[in-house]
Amino acid sequence: MEKASRSKRHVEKALKESEKRYHFVVDNINDGLYTLDADGRFTFVNKVIERRSGIPFDKFVGLHYLDVVSPKDHERVKANFEKIMRGENVLPYELEYITSKESPLCVEINTQPIYKSGQIVGLQGISRDMTERKRAEVALREAHRALESRVKERTAELERVNEQLRLELIQRSRTEEALRKSEEKYRELAELLPEVVFETDAGGNITYTNRIGFKRFGYSQKEFYEGLSPFIVVAPEDRERLKKNTARLMKGKKLGSGEYLAQKKNGRKFPVIIHSSVILDDDKHPVGLRGVMVDITHRKRAEKTVLTCQQKLRSLACELSFAEERTRRQTAVALHDSIGQTMAFAKMKLGALRKPTLDESLLESLDEIIELLNTTIKDTRGLISELSPPVLYELGFIPAIEWLCQEMKQKHDIKVGFQDDKRTKSLDSGFGVLLYQAVRELLINVAKHAEAHEADVSISRDGEKIRIEVSDDGIGCDNSEIDLHADIEGGFGLFSIRERVEPIGGQLKIESEPGNGTKVTLTAPLGKKRPE
Repeated sequence: MEKASRSKRHVEKALKESEKRYHFVVDNINDGLYTLDADGRFTFVNKVIERRSGIPFDKFVGLHYLDVVSPKDHERVKANFEKIMRGENVLPYELEYITSKESPLCVEINTQPIYKSGQIVGLQGISRDMTERKRAEVALREAHRALESRVKERTAELERVNEQLRLELIQRSRTEEALRKSEEKYRELAELLPEVVFETDAGGNITYTNRIGFKRFGYSQKEFYEGLSPFIVVAPEDRERLKKNTARLMKGKKLGSGEYLAQKKNGRKFPVIIHSSVILDDDKHPVGLRGVMVDITHRKRAEKTVLTCQQKLRSLACELSFAEERTRRQTAVALHDSIGQTMAFAKMKLGALRKPTLDESLLESLDEIIELLNTTIKDTRGLISELSPPVLYELGFIPAIEWLCQEMKQKHDIKVGFQDDKRTKSLDSGFGVLLYQAVRELLINVAKHAEAHEADVSISRDGEKIRIEVSDDGIGCDNSEIDLHADIEGGFGLFSIRERVEPIGGQLKIESEPGNGTKVTLTAPLGKKRPE
């Protein structure tokens, strides 16, 4: 009888461990998991599906699958459901889910029937988010069975001992059956997952991996059963880090997901994220690890593509700025050479017509016309300066910035100081135009939004770079709240300034503190020519 009791406790312990593994896998998959009954109604959805759809579990269960499928996919999904219920094989297929968001969610569905007593009673499936092949939240799946209560206390009477032994044998049989079913569920789910699921013992040897593990890394089951270290599937450059993190886990340290470079048997390497946790025995002692290894090759390729596109966009933004300035310059020259000169000539002609012998009313009209021409000539010169200040092209970048500081004081009633270290700064004319525009926009931003009384522009040479600092005594702000994408009224926007100076080797740095003003630092290389 004591032997039977020990055997029962061993089986119960194994059942608990199996359910822990089952829960762990459901908690760490990146895809949506669901089950339908024979009528096509949801009996279970994991949290990934809840989060995607915006529908809570208690409202999701009982919904028909067509309630959450885009109408254009109804016929195809219905046909696939009927095939599965007839026992026919259905390959993975794509469809659109209706969510609480503005746009539907495209997923890949992988399903298989659920059998009970040899009959198909429903289906279970996994939906993989096809719009984001990065990371998905782990799904949870409830365990289905609980251990039955312990048998009654033993008595001294032989009949009751025999009865108790009989009951314990029955209980053992039931528990073993529950363990077998739970283990089958865990294995079925692990084999269905498109990512590597693994377990190790305390010595670091892999004790379990699913089918995708063998397929992805190229090792045979024979090599697995002979003892395979998890470190062999990690690239040499990451093995030491993995060993250290594994040791920390085994000592009870809590670590997040880790990104590593994995290596197949043939030597081919690819990036992965490993989610892992410690397996504990009944005494809370670590006896191994279990984890999920997610291939992030597609995500890394996408990140590289995005980075390349960003670099191209920065270059295009810079070239656009140069082209815009060329157009401004051409327009300013045209205004000066045509309209400006024509109005000046008209003023001279009218002045020549003004004679004291003319009628007084005619003299007054001529004076009014000459005054209007003076105003128009002044406005035209102002427009030319706004489009492309002549001082920038005639005298150069440094005098242009000094002139700009004086203009800001006159136009916006803010004192703008100017300092130059007087050191030689050989700056390409195109780069000078871009930096002039940036400084102008920063000063306009100070005048309109900083609530400042004074501002300073400082230009210096820092090695082979020009350094420009624009500071003010305004209200300032928290650095973490600065929005680089916010447009400066009528101008680039901080984000656009940064995007345009970076392709020429420049940098933008912002330092601000509430109540202590803001300082923006621009740097750009000297002696560098803009590519034609």
